[in-house]
Amino acid sequence: PTTYSQSAWCLNKLQQIIKWHQTYCRHVLPVYYEIQPSDARLQMGGFRKAFKATAHQTFSPQQLRHGMSRWSHALTKAANFFGWDESNYRSDAELVDKIVKTVLHLPVLSATKFPVGLQFQVEDLAKPPLP
Repeated sequence: PTTYSQSAWCLNKLQQIIKWHQTYCRHVLPVYYEIQPSDARLQMGGFRKAFKATAHQTFSPQQLRHGMSRWSHALTKAANFFGWDESNYRSDAELVDKIVKTVLHLPVLSATKFPVGLQFQVEDLAKPPLP
């Protein structure tokens, strides 16, 4: 099976996800399927070998170091978030159930970046009701 580290598309999407997290406070919810979280975080073992091969296939020699650094940074950031390790669950169904329940209860991090006029409305709601 193709692993995450063998897909330039996946690694580029992960970069974008991390950027959205930093810019727009989006949730990042990693799922480790048939891989140890530490292998992704540190790019170790077979993950590292595939990661390097993908980078060499994707980037020109001039872009290689910078491209690998961007991917590595995104992987490390993502692996430092709370995530699910499929080896901790009896079945894929149990893992999916847990993820769905968690996602359904996530708070909305930001409805708007600049809530114009919200302070007045909050103060109005905080006032005691009129008799």
